[in-house]
Amino acid sequence: MTDWTRRHVVKASGGFLGASLLPFGLGGPVFAQQKEFRIPVIASMTGPASPFFKEYVEGFKAYAKAWNERGGYKGRQIVLDIIDDESAAVPAANGYRKVAGDQNNTLVWVAGPGAGGLAIKAMAPELKLPIVSGGATDGLTEPPEPYFFKIAPVNRDYLTMYLEWCKAHGKKRLAFIVGNDTYGQGEVKTAKEVCPQLGLDIVAMETFSQTDTNFSSQLVRIRSANPDIVYAAGTGSPGILLYKQYRQLGLKYPICFMLAALTASFFNAIGGEKEADGVLTPGLLGMMGANAGGDSGRLYGDMEKALGRTGNLANALGWDIGIVTEYALGKSDGTRESIRAALDNVTDLPGIDGPITFNPKLHAGQDKRGLAMLKLQGGKFVRADG
Repeated sequence: MTDWTRRHVVKASGGFLGASLLPFGLGGPVFAQQKEFRIPVIASMTGPASPFFKEYVEGFKAYAKAWNERGGYKGRQIVLDIIDDESAAVPAANGYRKVAGDQNNTLVWVAGPGAGGLAIKAMAPELKLPIVSGGATDGLTEPPEPYFFKIAPVNRDYLTMYLEWCKAHGKKRLAFIVGNDTYGQGEVKTAKEVCPQLGLDIVAMETFSQTDTNFSSQLVRIRSANPDIVYAAGTGSPGILLYKQYRQLGLKYPICFMLAALTASFFNAIGGEKEADGVLTPGLLGMMGANAGGDSGRLYGDMEKALGRTGNLANALGWDIGIVTEYALGKSDGTRESIRAALDNVTDLPGIDGPITFNPKLHAGQDKRGLAMLKLQGGKFVRADG
């Protein structure tokens, strides 16, 4: 159980210290040092969303390590204070209120599911601590909140690209199996709006709870609908179990997963990347690694050097949050309001998953320029050709 009088502290210098616990002081963190620049991180370290967002945090750590090797922020070492939101909205909101109450904190990084981000966004007008977040839920940036910035494209961009790809490749009868959470219901809304416009038929629309472990009934109904392709929006444990049961039932329809499902935990659980050969995803350029080429490939190489191992999508998203944060801090005087204003003036800043742009009317930093329809082939992501 999370105790909000404690926090995990990771010092990102040449190597990483093991997670330790230090108490909050009434006016700021105990043992705070002037030579440190602390960035609170509210992330899903436990709970159903943790497989994806723990990898985000590894991207944060790698960026902070590389940043410190360049001298840190104005000579101050970057220290990440990691708070577990348990994959739930209430702990995420409590964490944001706690870190916002410490005036030494001038921005916060967030890596968790949409419900937690939405809870934090609702508090931002009152607490005025700038947030740079992950997440794809459209409501995180629609409408834009002055203090809340999200790195990845809006959810609608991913699903629209998938649906356009289906039309271009003759996949007219579509089945969906999605969570009954905020993200999943956003997928349902977009599918029901866009499919008629493209002349596509939704032949099955199945839902599940994040705590479900058996998807047989939904998958049997999908089989009865005889679709051309199946889209699955399940991350963490639901995504793993859904894929295993899909194969156990012998379903032969092509399957497309939302990209957040395809984590290292997913591949480890099914026996490796090659066990998912043929799986499709509306993906980000970072999923192709160095093969993406251009700025994306170059920055991916920088990330892998800092990680000391092969990277992945969630690592790349965390790295891009680091990129835009360092840029905005360099354009600010280091105060909350100045950082917020600097974030609102980022234009086409190169990132692994495409250029990053923020302005007062646009708080989703990346867009379709960083997207591609991908499939797994030989354990690697390549552009899907149908």
